[in-house]
Amino acid sequence: MLLRIACTCSLILAVQCGLYADDGTSDKFWGYAPTAASNMPSTECGDRANNTCGPTDWAEVDVGNSSCGALYQSPINLNTTGATFSDHQAAVKLSTDLACMKGGQYSVDPHGIEVNINLTCQSKMNATWTLGNQTNVYSLLSYRFHTPSEHTINGQFFDMETHLIHKHSVTGDIVVLAVFMKSDPSLKAKCLAVNNNHVTCQRANFVESVFLGGMNQSDAIYAVSQTLAPTSLTRYLWNQSTDPYLGFVPPIGQRYYWYNGSLTTPPCTTGVQWILHPHPVLIYNTTVGLWKNISGAYVDNGLTQGVNHSQNARATQAMDGRKLYVAGRTGYTSLTAAALAGSLVLNVVDVAGFAVGDTIIIEPRTSRQESNTVARFGSVVLTTPLHYTHPAGAAVYSQTTTSPGVTVTPVAGAATTTPVATVTPIVPIRRYTEGKAISTDVKGNAIVSNAVFLGVGCLIGMVVVMIVQGVRSKVQSATSLTESSTELPQSDYEDGLLSSE
Repeated sequence: MLLRIACTCSLILAVQCGLYADDGTSDKFWGYAPTAASNMPSTECGDRANNTCGPTDWAEVDVGNSSCGALYQSPINLNTTGATFSDHQAAVKLSTDLACMKGGQYSVDPHGIEVNINLTCQSKMNATWTLGNQTNVYSLLSYRFHTPSEHTINGQFFDMETHLIHKHSVTGDIVVLAVFMKSDPSLKAKCLAVNNNHVTCQRANFVESVFLGGMNQSDAIYAVSQTLAPTSLTRYLWNQSTDPYLGFVPPIGQRYYWYNGSLTTPPCTTGVQWILHPHPVLIYNTTVGLWKNISGAYVDNGLTQGVNHSQNARATQAMDGRKLYVAGRTGYTSLTAAALAGSLVLNVVDVAGFAVGDTIIIEPRTSRQESNTVARFGSVVLTTPLHYTHPAGAAVYSQTTTSPGVTVTPVAGAATTTPVATVTPIVPIRRYTEGKAISTDVKGNAIVSNAVFLGVGCLIGMVVVMIVQGVRSKVQSATSLTESSTELPQSDYEDGLLSSE
C-alpha cells in the first residue's frame, strides 16, 4: 500500500513538473478524436481533459517542441512490393535477463495501456541491430498497445499493434520494434484443448495478463474508472511476467522491414528508426474488447468513440520521399494466410527474388514439405495444386535464387494461425530408413531363423534403450544450458497445436 501511495505521489509530481505521460508533453491535452468544432481556431483546444486537441492539431500540444506537422511522420502503409532490399547481413537479435522477467510499471492513462521497464532492467533487455558493417545495441524502455494497428501492410489493418521503444545509451537514438496482432476466434478452444501448453497460447495469455495489470477485469475497470486526468493508474508488477521478449515477441526470423520515421504520439519526435515484424501474433477474439473495456473506462479519455468504440491509432502518414527497406535475403518469404490443399495461390509477404519458372519449396524440413513451380504473380500462382494445407507463416523459398548452403529456418510468429492437426501427408518425409527382413525356408528352418531374429531383436532392443537413455541425458543437459541463456532464439520450434512439424 505504501508503495502504491509513493508511486501515485511521484506521478503527480511528475505531472506538475511537466513530465506527464510517455509522450513528453505537458502543455495541452490531446487525443485521437477530432478537435471539437467549438474549439476553432485550434489554438484554443487542449485546455482541459474533455477539450482535447485532435490528431490534425497535435502540433499545438507542445508548442515550440513539436514535430507533429513536420515531414517523415509515422505510421505509414508498408507497400511491400515497392520495398528496397537493404542488406543480406541485416539482423535483429533480442536478449534479456531472466531475472527481469517479472517487475515493471503497469500504467493506464488517457491514451491506453503501457508497461515501463524498471531502470535496473532496461540495460539488460536489449535489441542488437546489425545493418551492413555497423552494429548497435538499444535498451528496452517501455512498450505500448494500439488498436487497430497504426501501420498497415499493403493497406491491411491488423487488430492491434505493439510498440517496443528502445534507446541507445550513448547516442540517444530511438528504435521502435512494431509487432502486429491478429484475432483468431478459434484460438481459445485450441489452447484449452492443450492446457495452454503452446507458445502461441502463452503469447495470447501474456497480452491479456498485461492488460489486466494483475487484477481481474471487473477490478481493473473499476480502478481505471476512479482515475481522473491528468493522473493515471500506476501499479508496480513484481509477481507478474512483463518481459515482452520472452512472453510476446516472436523470433524475427529471416525477414523484416524498416524505415525512418517519428513517434506516433505528441511531440512526434523525428529521427526514429522503425523495425516492423512482418508476422502477426495471434490473440484471442476477446483481447481487443478487453483492452477497450479497460482503456475506455478512463474518465475523459482521449480515445476515439463511435462505431468502432475506443481506438488509439494515428492515421497513416505520407512517405514524403522516404524509402521502405526490406532486410533479409531474396528468394525467401512466408505465407501471410493459410494455403489450403488443392489451391494454386500462395499469399506471401513479398516476392523479392522470385521469378516465373522458379522451383520453390514450401515448409522445408517438415512433414508437409513440398515443391512447386511459380507460374505467375498476383501473389505467387503455382502451376499445380498444393498437396497439403500450410499455415500462415510457413516458409517458402526459391531453389533457383536462394543462396546455396544456407540453412533455411521457417519464419515464426504467424506460423501460428489455423492448425492442421488432421492433415495426413500424401508422401511423408521418412524420419528413418525402412527395411524388410525376409526369411523363407520351405525345408523347415523357419524356427531357427525366427529364433535368430528373436535374439537379434532383443539385442537391438537393449541397444535402443541405451541410446534413448543417452539422448535423454543430452536433451536434459541441453535444456539446462538453454534455460541459462539470455539470447533469444531466432526461430520457433513449435510442436503440437499449430506447428508445421
